[in-house]
Amino acid sequence: MRYFHAPMIRGARDGLGPCRNLKGCGGAIRLARHIEAWEPLWFEEPTPPDNPREMARVARQTSIPVATGERLTTKYEFARVLEHQAASILQPALGHVGDILEAKKIAGMAETHYAQIAPHLYYGPVEGAANFQLAACSPNFLILESIQTWDSFPADILKNRCGGRTVMSFRRTRRGWAWS
Repeated sequence: MRYFHAPMIRGARDGLGPCRNLKGCGGAIRLARHIEAWEPLWFEEPTPPDNPREMARVARQTSIPVATGERLTTKYEFARVLEHQAASILQPALGHVGDILEAKKIAGMAETHYAQIAPHLYYGPVEGAANFQLAACSPNFLILESIQTWDSFPADILKNRCGGRTVMSFRRTRRGWAWS
């Protein structure tokens, strides 16, 4: 297994110095302050998502949008995140939350809190196709995670692929999920 993030983490550790603790809420706030200058799209789960109060402390201390959700499984867990203002980007994984309808409910809740969605993709091309549908009907959609270029495993089981197009340029040409 290749560790792509090791040089980045090593660079962060070198910049912060060996005495800095990056764990916990305080460490997440310190890390956020150090990386704000590079304007990352989001700060993903700076604290575990099961404690939205602590995540909200981080969110209040940084200009980087906080994202969470790939480990959450119910709309009630997402509601707690939104109520505490712990994240402004939700990442529901359709394979975890149940189905498209449940994910759409989560996206709707997020919209009422002016939060965006960036569906997490873990379970492969079927979940990916469902994510396309969620993105297409959600005005608060931000970005769609993908499996690189949909080659290898997805290409082996899909008759029709998205052809490398982004969701923003995706056009439905047939009924259903537009994939088979």
